[in-house]
Formats: sequence, C-alpha cells, structure tokens
Amino acid sequence: MTRNFFYLLLFINVFTLTTYAQNMVEYKPKFTEGVALLVTAGDYKIRFAERMSWTFRDITYKGKKVNATSGAQQSVLHEIKTPEGVDKFLGTGHRKEKIESIEVIVLDKKKKVIGVYPVQEGMKITEGDSYIIHKKSKFISEIGGLYYLHDSKITVSNNGVMQDYKFQAVSDDYSNVDFMYVFMHIFPKSTTNWIVGDNKKVIEKGEFLSDKSFTLKKDFQFCLINNPTEQIGIAIIYPEVYEGIGMKNSFWNREYDNKHYLRIAPKKIKGEEFSYSALIKVFETGEERTLFELEGKKIVEKEIGNKINF
Repeated sequence: MTRNFFYLLLFINVFTLTTYAQNMVEYKPKFTEGVALLVTAGDYKIRFAERMSWTFRDITYKGKKVNATSGAQQSVLHEIKTPEGVDKFLGTGHRKEKIESIEVIVLDKKKKVIGVYPVQEGMKITEGDSYIIHKKSKFISEIGGLYYLHDSKITVSNNGVMQDYKFQAVSDDYSNVDFMYVFMHIFPKSTTNWIVGDNKKVIEKGEFLSDKSFTLKKDFQFCLINNPTEQIGIAIIYPEVYEGIGMKNSFWNREYDNKHYLRIAPKKIKGEEFSYSALIKVFETGEERTLFELEGKKIVEKEIGNKINF
C-alpha cells in the first residue's frame, strides 16, 4: 500500500464517520425554553420543547435559520367560550396537551425501523439515517372536556421535515369548538416574499408586510418562502389541496415575524378521524429572486410529480 493510497483511505473513513456522526438525537434537561430534544439528520437540525407540548421550535438548515420561535407552531384548537383570562387556544404552546407518550423511531437509509426509544433524560442516539418524533396526546379542555386524541409523527431526514398529524373525535359535545389551525409555521422577518400554487400552476405571489394584516386567505398545495438574507427558500408542500375555512391559508404579517396558518373545520362526530400532512423543505437560492423561483419550482415539481406553470 502506497503512502498516498493510505492517506486517501484514512480521509474517506474520517469523512464517512464525520458525516454519519452528524445524525443524532439528544435529550437536553436544561436548554432554551427548558427541557429539549435536539434532532439532527443530514443538513437539518430541529428542536422540540417539552413545555410547548413537545412541539417543534427552531429549525436550521446547514446552520441557517429557517423559522422563528416567537409563537406556537403545529396544531392548536380554538374554543368559542372560555372564562375571562383563559387562553381560547388549546394545544402546543397555548394551553397544554396531555402527553400520553413521546418516543423516537430510528430509521436506516432504506427507511427500515432499527429502533424505538421512549424519550427520557440521558437519551443520546447516534445511529440511524432519519428519525420520527412520535407523540400521542389528548386535547383536553378544562371547559369542554376531552375533545380529540392526537397522533403526531414528525420525520426529520435529509429530505426535510415531514409533519403527519392524525386526530380522532371522542367527545359527545363539540358545541364549544370553533376551528383548528392544523398547521402553524413562523418565519423570521428576513423573509420577504412568497409564491403559492396548486398541482398545476401558481395561484398568487405576494410580499410580506409589517402591518398586522392577514393576507392570501386561499387554499393551496404548495407555498414557497424567500429569505434572501440567509439565501435560502423554504417550501411547504401538502399531498393535496386542503380545503380550509374562513381565512384558509393565511399569512399574519406581524412586525416581528411572518406567520402561516391553515384553518380547518375539525370533525365533530364521535369516532370520526381526520389527518393532514405537510413537508418543510429548504433549498439554496443566492440573493436573486429569479433563482428562488427556479429552484423552488424544481422542488415543488419533484415532490408533487407535476410540471408547474410559473
């Protein structure tokens, strides 16, 4: 074996180990906002916070900031009447869900399950190619009682962050339930503009504002968010065009962030089930809007499986 060949093998082994070591799930008893679960898979890193009903908080892509933590994310239920001073929203970082179980499902490169571990202090998982953070919880109101059983699976892989949410209606009385924000995503103020569309074409393009208004208010299958400061684009892609109610998919243009909501009418007949999915996928853009659109188009077409007219 020549010296050069030996060093080449050493470099390959070190590179492989370094790349593999990037993938990790680690329990942090004292972290930002308290107890946290840090999940790294490929270029993505995401934090889950126990005090926010184990919902996700910050996401980074290659160390770049993807979202903001200036509010709650994931699914939340709105009640019509609550006592004075009581939050009308139930779940996530609002009134807490009752956590039944929280575990990490570890997958190899072929998406085969190679381990299932309950989340607990001292946890540190270094094997695996991707991870599913699996939460079972209950939406229990001190006003209306138990409304829904909730099953949340968030898959973190080098392809992005996949959200799969299931609900089962278990109450006899939904008279106090108004609506659900099944998805909430918060973006930093460095995001400037957006594009939304269905499985064939762009529906609308727009700019983020800072006037506390709600804009868009339409159904879509995909959304592209531009962050020229970080030189990244963020895609939110549904498997189909979900039918929303009222404000449907909207952006809340706050002074300190830009927040996306999907408002739905949750099932209200005991025994009924409903589910929603959304992929968060990040792509590099540079500073040019044309590149943001070109790269975003490629991502959307690949995930949806259709040519999109931009």
